[in-house]
Parts: sequence; structure tokens; C-alpha cells
Amino acid sequence: MTDGGSAEIGGPESVGPLAAVIETAREERVAEGCRLAERLGVPVLESRDLSRGQVAAAMLLAVTPERLELAAHHRGRGRPGRGELAYREKGVAVDLGGLDARTGPGGLSRKQPLARAIGRRTDLVLDGTAGLGQDARLLAAMGYRVLATERSPVLHAMLLDGLRRAEADPAIASVLG
Repeated sequence: MTDGGSAEIGGPESVGPLAAVIETAREERVAEGCRLAERLGVPVLESRDLSRGQVAAAMLLAVTPERLELAAHHRGRGRPGRGELAYREKGVAVDLGGLDARTGPGGLSRKQPLARAIGRRTDLVLDGTAGLGQDARLLAAMGYRVLATERSPVLHAMLLDGLRRAEADPAIASVLG
């Protein structure tokens, strides 16, 4: 870290179980990634050092141009034929879209098991273990007001990223309310 409070993109070194890697040149995403890494207390690494196998980290928090992903890191050299991102697996991200907005069977009916467990007279739901936000997304689309909390700072950051992307997409925002 630098004295100015921003994260410094590091070189080859041994790190803990999680590290951040910024896979974009967009200035606003680079700044977001550095702030996130500082908040989480993880180093920001360069993809070229990861490709060369010079860094040991089990998981990577990848800041891509579109989203934030959590991915397994391939220790050792990048695998041939896998392209530039050979140092990591395809990442997991929070995706709040893709809901079937129909209210009939299989859709967003309050007759679904999750809604029946919550009850018809309930308006506000607390999702105390939000995870990747799938239950909160489904309940919000069914018309419930949802307060989702997450203990893990990494999952919390991923949820905020997913919400940011959902708010920017009018189709998703209209379904989730």
C-alpha cells in the first residue's frame, strides 16, 4: 500500500490465500479494484506475474471490465492453449438477472415453496446469509421487500457489484423493483 491510501499493484511475491488481480485498463474499474483490495486487506497482483507462476494464492478476486469474479488460481505456469487468463479458472460472479417474470407455475408465484415458507402476509424479509443473492433476488422479484446481509467481506463486495450491474440494466431493475 502507498502512503496516499491507494493500493499499489505488486510484483512477484508469495501472498496469502486470496489476492486481487485487475484485468482491465478502465481507470474507474482499476480504482474500484484497488479500493476493494485495500478494504479487504489483500494485495493487488499483476496478471503477468500470475501467468508466469511467480505468485502463490489459492483464490483470486478478479476485477474484469464488466464484473467482479472469484476464481481458483492455477499455481505454476499458465497452461498452454488457455489464452491470457490461463492462470485462473472461469470465475463465479453474482448475477441477478435471468428471472422468468411470469407469475404462473414455475415462475414468480407466491405459491412457490420459498414464498410459502415465508408466508403471504409478510412484506419484509431478512436474508441473513445472502451468499450469491439468489434467494434475495427471487423474493424481491416476487414482490417482497428484502434486506440481505452477508458476513463474508468478499461475498459482500460481490453482491454490491451484482447490485450495481442490476441497477444499470433497466430490464433487471424493473423485475427486482
